[in-house]
Amino acid sequence: FDLQHLLTKFRKDHYRRKELEQVEITADTDKLTGLANRRRMDEFLDAMLTLFPEEKKPFSFIIADVDHFKHYNDTHGHQLGDVVLASVASIFKNNIRRGDLAARFGGEEFVVLLQDCSINNALLIVEDMRSSIASNEFLINDKKFNITATFGISQIHPDDKDYKDAISRADIAMYDGKSHGKNQVCLATEPRTNTND
Repeated sequence: FDLQHLLTKFRKDHYRRKELEQVEITADTDKLTGLANRRRMDEFLDAMLTLFPEEKKPFSFIIADVDHFKHYNDTHGHQLGDVVLASVASIFKNNIRRGDLAARFGGEEFVVLLQDCSINNALLIVEDMRSSIASNEFLINDKKFNITATFGISQIHPDDKDYKDAISRADIAMYDGKSHGKNQVCLATEPRTNTND
């Protein structure tokens, strides 16, 4: 009887822990894409900015926007829009390294955070993502079509007060790419290091 009682208690505790883990994962995950959500991204960035002053390792911040997304949604419906977003998300998942983070920033915008990653390595990783998205074919009503995305890259800088500065620089770079033809990777103009210490 005692052994049976202990086994039952162990099983209940095990399943309760599993349920709690699942709730935590769900709270940090974007339901449509399976990527991290904005909340998880904010927590990750807060942790990185806490470590950055001590470690001084390069930290690259990428923002991406699916080109002509409103057109896909309006022309083919939200279901196709969801397929496009999920497909782009899977490309991000398959192209990031262990320890990095890909998140849905909102709508058709995504963020990729690359730890200990120089700007040159970030460019290589992001170019692979861009070309993978551009070569991905969709079949709708017997018609094939491709999608593209435009990327902006910045790095966390020692003078940044918080990560919003890096987001802003990457966002400006991305919109610069949008205004110059889309389907490209653009580097942000980084602030100069303050040497008057």
